[in-house]
Amino acid sequence: MVRAKLAPTMTTPTIRSASGMPFDFCTPPPHEHLGLSLASHAPSAAFAGATAHRFEVSSRGDRVPGRLVLPAPRSGPCPVILAFGASGGCLSADFDFLAGLTGDDFAVATIDLPLYGERRSAKFSERLAGAIARAGSASELDPNAIALLTEFMRQAVRDVTRTVEALSTRSAVDESRIAILGLVDGASVATIAASIDSRVNATVSAFAQPIDIDELDARAFANEIAPRPILAIEAANGPSIFDACTELKVRHNATGAGPALDNESVKVVLDFFRQHVARS
Repeated sequence: MVRAKLAPTMTTPTIRSASGMPFDFCTPPPHEHLGLSLASHAPSAAFAGATAHRFEVSSRGDRVPGRLVLPAPRSGPCPVILAFGASGGCLSADFDFLAGLTGDDFAVATIDLPLYGERRSAKFSERLAGAIARAGSASELDPNAIALLTEFMRQAVRDVTRTVEALSTRSAVDESRIAILGLVDGASVATIAASIDSRVNATVSAFAQPIDIDELDARAFANEIAPRPILAIEAANGPSIFDACTELKVRHNATGAGPALDNESVKVVLDFFRQHVARS
């Protein structure tokens, strides 16, 4: 397979769907209502004392499940961190470290990406994991794997921007202070979503994996995030996908390879959010 190239005159990155028709990440489906629903939900032990809700939002005809945790009590609309990408979905313990922000009056939202958590598929989830594992070398990907990766990224980016839109409608959330965190398979999703959605004020991309398809490669999008801040958490001995990004603001080498963050990386991430998203 020849590595695909973005057209040099293209200002909005586009990819081709399984049908071969081009599309871009910025174009929303026409007349799609948010369909936001919320219901009270018991918080996990890590977020004990907070107020929690289960929510769903519509995205390209699918329903995206998530959890929203609000500090209790809170003083007005809260900055919010939207996190995704852990293999266990939105309830994964990999997100528990964000409970350290609720004491600073942050809200925390998490969602299931396509084929993760409640959206897991007996047929396609393992195929997606295999495609992502081989995505660093396009020559190892067959057309079906490329189509699956393409559709995953298209749906996942849309899911994130739709959730950002939904959070912006909640009176408990400060719509001017929204940040996103993508772990591993969600790291490239976070980079692409932030590049096209100006409502995202700050971005953390943790353990992003190389994708040898230009139109799905986070490096094609990272520079578009500037001047908004982005933090890249990378494995000390792993691949660095952001070497060529002139606008990348902060980089930190973790001691592990993800998805869980080591203690020093947790501190770096929390301090980053406090610096760039917390209320003055």
